[in-house]
Amino acid sequence: MSTNRKRLSGDQYKKIAKLKSEKLHNVLNKTHKLTDFFKNPASTSDSCSSNSSTNTIDIPKKTDAQVSETTISLSVEVDNIEPEDSCGSNGLTNMIVNEIIFETDPVKWVINDEFRDYVAKNGFNQNMTNGFINSKRVYCDKTRYLTNIMFNRRLINGEIIVRSWLVYSPSLGVVFCGPCRIFQTSLETHFVTEGFNDWKNAISRFSYHENSKEHRDAIINLKHRGNVLGRIDYSLIKQLDTEIEYWRNVLKRVVETIKSLASRGLPFRGHDSCFGSVHNGNYLMSLELIAKFYPFLADHIVRFGNKGSGSTSYLSHVVCDEFILLMMKKLKHNIVKELKISKYFSISIDSTPDISHVDKLSFMVRYVLETGLPVERFLCFVSNPGHKALDLTNAITNTLKSHDIDISDCRGQSYDNASNMSGQYSGVQARIKEINPLVYYVPCSAHSLNLVGISSAESCSQASMFFGFIQQLYNFFSASTHRWSILQLNMKHNANTIKSLSNTRWSARADACRALYNSWDEIINALVTIKDDIFEKCATRNESNGLYNQMQKLETSFMVIFWNYILERFNASNKQLQCVEIGNDKVSQIYTSLINLVQKPRDNFNEYETKAKKISKITEYNVDITRQKKKKIHFDEKAEQTELSGGDKFRVETFYVIIDKITNELEKRHQSYKTFCDLFEVLLKITSLNSLKIVESAEKLQKMYPNDLDNTFSSECLHLQSYLLNSNIDIDINILTPITLCQYLREKSLHIEIFPNVDTALRIFISVPVSNCTTERSFSCLNRVKNYLRSTQNDEKLNSLALFSIENEMLKELNCEDLIDAFAKTKCRRKPIV
Repeated sequence: MSTNRKRLSGDQYKKIAKLKSEKLHNVLNKTHKLTDFFKNPASTSDSCSSNSSTNTIDIPKKTDAQVSETTISLSVEVDNIEPEDSCGSNGLTNMIVNEIIFETDPVKWVINDEFRDYVAKNGFNQNMTNGFINSKRVYCDKTRYLTNIMFNRRLINGEIIVRSWLVYSPSLGVVFCGPCRIFQTSLETHFVTEGFNDWKNAISRFSYHENSKEHRDAIINLKHRGNVLGRIDYSLIKQLDTEIEYWRNVLKRVVETIKSLASRGLPFRGHDSCFGSVHNGNYLMSLELIAKFYPFLADHIVRFGNKGSGSTSYLSHVVCDEFILLMMKKLKHNIVKELKISKYFSISIDSTPDISHVDKLSFMVRYVLETGLPVERFLCFVSNPGHKALDLTNAITNTLKSHDIDISDCRGQSYDNASNMSGQYSGVQARIKEINPLVYYVPCSAHSLNLVGISSAESCSQASMFFGFIQQLYNFFSASTHRWSILQLNMKHNANTIKSLSNTRWSARADACRALYNSWDEIINALVTIKDDIFEKCATRNESNGLYNQMQKLETSFMVIFWNYILERFNASNKQLQCVEIGNDKVSQIYTSLINLVQKPRDNFNEYETKAKKISKITEYNVDITRQKKKKIHFDEKAEQTELSGGDKFRVETFYVIIDKITNELEKRHQSYKTFCDLFEVLLKITSLNSLKIVESAEKLQKMYPNDLDNTFSSECLHLQSYLLNSNIDIDINILTPITLCQYLREKSLHIEIFPNVDTALRIFISVPVSNCTTERSFSCLNRVKNYLRSTQNDEKLNSLALFSIENEMLKELNCEDLIDAFAKTKCRRKPIV
């Protein structure tokens, strides 16, 4: 169905045109004209003007006589304007002005921004018409004065240029450089502070000064300031600068709030985004807290806080997310920049499921800082990489490519001991070696030590039963608050309460074993109290009685003392192996010391047995006081059977088995670290090897890394040995390690010109990781950043917040001004004209 548009009459068209014209006229009347923003000095000369509606600046013109005065008066505008009746009916006004006096004598100048603005726009008086009577200076040959000729400069082509920068001080009789004095340059104090009056050498000194860089910079600054002040849009520029400064101050507080919350892994948003609400989240709450002590931010929140979409406030969650993304890019750029400066790096990965049951692969890199210290940095979490070796290898290579990191510079890799990671034929480490054969694989030393403990704990039935008993004891008391209170009452003088075991952290086993050893009598008293209480349930009393009987065995007390000795040293070593500032040489030393430590108790069985009898007050083994089942002898067997006592049987079947198992496991896992250290023997034993051995070991290492070390490496090692053995150096060679040596060479600036190959070899050795504990620590951050209330956040934001929390020290060093500039560039709407 078609409809015809109704045609208007000519009179109606005229009315519509008239309404449009009136509307446009009203808009133009309300809009400020360009002259409203700027001042016209000539307009102040008219006493009455019907079009005068703005204030002006009055800069009176000076005659020659007036210029000779010692002051300059400047009239400025003020806001107090009263109407004057004598101006007629046009509403003319009379300005009340304030006098600002500027001295013409450079000695009396009060240098501030207002004075600089005046000089930049109007120039300064050189005081050439006052005469130079006070400039008298007596030399040995004659008396000299300042002359007008000195204010001119003759060029090589004969042209004469006025030295407009030179200004005379009538009070002291000296000359100054006006621009240098205004901007306080420090090239020559005579032209800036004291004044110059060496008229005999004036021309040469003037020429030297005016050709200096500081003088030229001062002239440029003065002219630039004058150009800005003299522009027709100066007021607009000033207004724009004020507006920019205002919003920059707002963004500074926003950025610092984001950095503080992100560095601690705290959530940002709440249930709503309203200022004043108790459910608005940590981000808005922090801004409200800052606003209580800063009226600037408080006023901004009142004006723009809850205006909603379409209003610019820079306080919304959208701006917050944009800054998080900018900070993440900047932080990753800094990490990659550090890595490329170091050149050599190593990788470490590990995976775990997050709260939303998505597998997250944590990616870490290790490299050497410019100071010589190693550092391990978090890069990102990779979602769903897969668990097969091929999938994990592709995830590694793709991650390195996305961060513009060349895998050819990789020299080490460290993972846990899972078969898909550490497999020597088709594991991740083997596939990475196919890409780059120089990537040396080092199994995680902390994981290896845990596996040694697990293997030894399962080596015999007594060891397995002992750790099971510790867990049963903890479960019994922790299952009921009543039982736990009874335990605490018996331990009122002992703070070492019982602990639970852990399958992944063997430090928990050390704590549990130590607590049982230190609280042996208190635990027995608590068990006796429960098993003798007739008001307790029968099952509780029976369970307590069973645990009590287990503690009344000499075998149990012996295992407590022995395992407390072993696990205490294992725990201390494990914590040391998790440090970032440790090299493979220390790992090898720690494993060697543990092997020697475990071997010592082998001949001290009687000593441990005596201690066990002392704390348990039991003198016989359970085998000796219980009836033993006799083995049936067949017709073809001999009747003589060797019967061992309880002590001998425990020593042979339990004590020796545990010690031998720990020793064998330590030696087997120690071999991988020893092999790697043997390659760098020339650096690890630089002060103790003879010259032939140094050359042989250096050539071996040079052949291992032919593209990194040249043929002069052996001679550098010999030179380094003689340098270190010199008694004048300020480093103790007895505690020399690759890390301390690398730091020393860089501190003394010897790593570039004298020992470049040694520094390269040290960086390769230090960059190879000893464990992937830093990678596993990122899982704790993952649990904090992505919990059940934040399970829907995307990968980009998760990686950003995790990076901020893990690398919080680098986050603190980010420049707030740079972030705001980057944010401003992303918001710029200007388009280039084609």
